[in-house]
Amino acid sequence: MRLLFYMKNTILGYAMIHEYRIYLDDHYKARYSFRDFIKRERFYIYLFFASIFIFLTNLFIIWSEFRIEWMN
Repeated sequence: MRLLFYMKNTILGYAMIHEYRIYLDDHYKARYSFRDFIKRERFYIYLFFASIFIFLTNLFIIWSEFRIEWMN
C-alpha cells in the first residue's frame, strides 16, 4: 500500500514539474517563481493533499481494527 502511495505521488510530482516546464517553454518571457508554480499547479497540489488524507484515513482504519482485535 505504501509503495502505491509513493509511486502515485512521484508521478503527480513529475507531472507538475513537467507541465510547468512546458508552460515556461511556451511563454519565453515568463520566469520561474515558486509562487507562480503553486498558482499554476494548484490542481495537482490538491490531488496530492487528497491522496495524503486518504492514505492517513486508511492507516487509521487499519490501526483501529488491529487495536480492537488486540483488545478482545
